[in-house]
Amino acid sequence: MQNSRSFKLLLFFSILWKLKAESTWPTTSSAVKLLGIFPRQSGNNVLIIHSRSMFRAAILLSQQYNITFQGQHLTYEEILTDNDIMVTFNHTCQKVSTSNIAGFVGPAYSNEARYVASFAYRLGILDVSYSTTSPDLSTIDTGAFYRVSPSDEKTVLGIKILFQQYKWKSCIIVYQNDEFGYNGMHLLSQKLSEMHIKTFETIKFDINQQNFQIDFKKILLHSLSRIVIVWANEILTTTILNKAVNDNLIDQDFLWILTRAVALESFNSRQQQKLIGILTIQPVQEDFINTTLLNDAYNIWKFYESDTFPGDTNVSIYALYTFDATWSLILSLQQLCSMEVSCLEFINVSDCYNRRFLNSKEYYNIMKAMTFLGVSGQVEFANGTPDRIGNVHYVIKNIQPVMNDIDFIPVLQWDGNSTKWMPYRNQSSNIIWPDRTKTIPNDHKLIQGQELRIAIIESPPSIILKNPAAIYNDMNDNYKRIDITEFDGFYKDLILYLQDKMGFIPVIMLAKPTIRYDELVGGVANDSYDIVMSSIDINAKRNQIVDFSIAIMPASYRIIVRKPESIRSDYFMLLKPFFWALWGLLLIMIPYTSVLIWLVERKNENKHSFIGTIIVISFSIYSPFGTSRPQIKTNAGQFLASILYILQILLAIQTAGLISYLMIPESILIISGIDDIKNGIIPPNRVGILVGSQIEEYYLNSISHGKKDYYPLKTPDEVYTGLMNDYIDASLWSNISSTYHVNNMYCELMTVGVAFSHSFYQIPVKRGWLYKADLDSHILSFMESAEIDRISAKWFGR
Repeated sequence: MQNSRSFKLLLFFSILWKLKAESTWPTTSSAVKLLGIFPRQSGNNVLIIHSRSMFRAAILLSQQYNITFQGQHLTYEEILTDNDIMVTFNHTCQKVSTSNIAGFVGPAYSNEARYVASFAYRLGILDVSYSTTSPDLSTIDTGAFYRVSPSDEKTVLGIKILFQQYKWKSCIIVYQNDEFGYNGMHLLSQKLSEMHIKTFETIKFDINQQNFQIDFKKILLHSLSRIVIVWANEILTTTILNKAVNDNLIDQDFLWILTRAVALESFNSRQQQKLIGILTIQPVQEDFINTTLLNDAYNIWKFYESDTFPGDTNVSIYALYTFDATWSLILSLQQLCSMEVSCLEFINVSDCYNRRFLNSKEYYNIMKAMTFLGVSGQVEFANGTPDRIGNVHYVIKNIQPVMNDIDFIPVLQWDGNSTKWMPYRNQSSNIIWPDRTKTIPNDHKLIQGQELRIAIIESPPSIILKNPAAIYNDMNDNYKRIDITEFDGFYKDLILYLQDKMGFIPVIMLAKPTIRYDELVGGVANDSYDIVMSSIDINAKRNQIVDFSIAIMPASYRIIVRKPESIRSDYFMLLKPFFWALWGLLLIMIPYTSVLIWLVERKNENKHSFIGTIIVISFSIYSPFGTSRPQIKTNAGQFLASILYILQILLAIQTAGLISYLMIPESILIISGIDDIKNGIIPPNRVGILVGSQIEEYYLNSISHGKKDYYPLKTPDEVYTGLMNDYIDASLWSNISSTYHVNNMYCELMTVGVAFSHSFYQIPVKRGWLYKADLDSHILSFMESAEIDRISAKWFGR
C-alpha cells in the first residue's frame, strides 16, 4: 500500500515537473471550478501572495489525491479586486457566465463580502471567505456564506485583556473608512470604554485618497495618549506606517499596535530600524492540525513558486485559512457528488443573474454540517451562523533586531478564553519596547509641563484664604482663578509637594462658598476641572461618577454646640458672685477695720516698736483671710474683730461660688454625643446640616431615614455662624475643621462627644484619568515621608 502511494506521488510530481516547464502554476479545463477572489497585489503583500499560493495548492492537491466530480478534476479561476464593490461584482459575473463556478473562495475584504455572499446565494452556490472579520457578517444567515477567519470580536477581546494586563488607560485608533474599519473602530472603542479606557482620537484613513483628511502628525503629537492601534488591512497598514515613519511618529513616545502583519521588506533599512518595538496581534493555527495536508500543500507551493515560499513557520495565518476555505468547498462538492448522479447541473448557464445551481439545498446542508481537521485547526460551522466554531489562538509578535536585520518575534500567546496573555511557549517574553527599552511604556503623555486644573473651596485649616473679602467681592461666577500665593492650608502644602514631584503647572480655581461639595465632585465628572483639593470623602453617589485617589488622611465628624453660659470666656469670673458695690465695700472695710483694731489695742500697750506696729497691722488685715488671729484684749477691738469675722464668712461664700463655677456639671450640656441626636434630644429642625455634603448623606441614612427634617446650611461658615446666631442648637461637621474653628475662631462654641462616621479624605478625579496612577504613587510617597508629619503638625496641631 505504501509503495502504491509512493508510486502515485512520483508519477504526480513527474507530471507537475512537465507542466512547470510550460507554466508557473498549471491550469486545466474542467466542468467544475472554484473562483478565488483576491486583492490586487501592491508591493510585497504577504497576505495576497501566500493566500493565492495556498488556494492553488489546495486545488492541485485535490487533483493529486484524485478527488473527482462526475469523473473530472477540480480547477480554478481567479479575479483580483481593488476593494471596489462594483468592480468585484462585475468581474465575478463575467467568470460565472463563462465557467461552471461551483463556489467562491473569498473575498478578502469585509465590505465586499456581503455583496459577494448575496450573489452566491442567488446562484445557489457557496461562498467561503478566508480573511473577512467584521462582526456584522455574523448576521448573514442565508446558508450560502461562511468564513474560516475569526470575527474581530476575538481580536478586540485580546486587545482589551492586553490593556488590562499592562494597566493602560488610553489609546488612539487609526482605521480605514470601510465596513471593516468602521465596525472594528466602533467595537474596539466601545469595549475599551466599558473598562474606562479612553479613546482620545479616532483617525480615519481614506481608502480612495490614500491619505488622512486631517493633520495626522499634529493630532498625534497633541493627543494625551501615546498608544496607537491601527485597524486596517495589510496594504493600508503598510501605507500608514510609512507616513508615520516619515513624520517621526514611531519612536520612544508612541507604541504602535497593529491588527495586521506587514511585509518588513516594504521598508528601507533606515525605516526598518524605527519599526523596532511595534506589536502586532493576530490569530495563529491551533495545536492540532492536519500535518499531512499542510506538508503536501507546502510541497506543491515550493515546487511551483519556491521564491515566494517564506518557510514553514512564516506562512500567513490567512493563507492557512484560504487553504481550509478551499478544502471545505472541495469536501462539500465531493460529498454532494457521492449522493447525486448529476451533482453539477446549472440552468440558465449563460445568464449571470439568473444562473442557478440545481442542488443548492443539499449543497448548503452539507456545508452546514461540515467538520474536518484542516491546516489551521478544526473546521466546523455547525453553530447556526457563518462563523467557525471552536477556540481561536492568538499571538502577539514584536518587531525586534535580529543579527543585522529585523523580524517579527512571537512574545505573547492567548488561547482565546483566558484572562491573561502568557509568555510565548512559556518562554520569557523579552519584549523590546520603542526606543529599545525593556520598560513597559506609559499609555499617556507625561503630566510634566502640563496645566493641572485644581478646584478648591475655603475650609480652614485645609484651605485658608488670606484675603477672602477682597477675593469674593471680585467674584462674579461660581469659580475664579486665583494665584497659589493667595491661600494657605494643608492642601496648599500638598499641592506644592506634588507639583515638585510631578512637574505640573497648577491652575487654582476657587469655588464660591455656596457651591455644594457634591457639585465640586460633579465638576470633575463634567471636565470643568481635573481634581478637587479639599476635604472630600467617598460615598456611593460620588463613586458612580468619578474615581478617587488613594486615601490622604482619616476623616470623621463631630457635633458642635454653644458653650453653656457658665463656661464661656469671662475675664471677671473671679469677681463673681458679688456685685461691684459689695466688692468696693469689702475693699474699704477690711483695711479700715484693721487699722481701727490697731489703734484701739495700741492704747493698752506702753511701748511698741516700729516692727511690732507693722506686725499688728498686718495681722489685723490678714485676719479675715487666715485662720490665726492676733490676741485682742479690749472690748472695742473685739467688736471690730467680729466685723472682720463676718467679712471672712462672705469670702468663704465667694470661694465656694468660684469653685462651683469652675466645676462644670455634665447636666448643663444640651447633648453629650451623636446618640442624643438620634434619640431626638434636640428637635431635628434645630440641627444644622450642610446641604450637598457627605454629612448630609450620613444624616439621611443613619439618623432621619431619608427625611430632610434638619436645618439646611448653605456654606461651611454657617456651621458655626448658625450656632452663634441661635438658628440652630447643634451642627455636624468635619472633626478637623470643627476643632480648628472652635479653638481659633469661635471660642463660644465647643465640640461634644466622640468622633463618628470614620472614613478617609480622597481626591476625586475623572473616570479613567490618565494620571491617576502617577498621582496615587506620589501621594503614597508623601504619606511615607516626613513631610506628612511636618505639614499635619503645622495645620492640625494648632
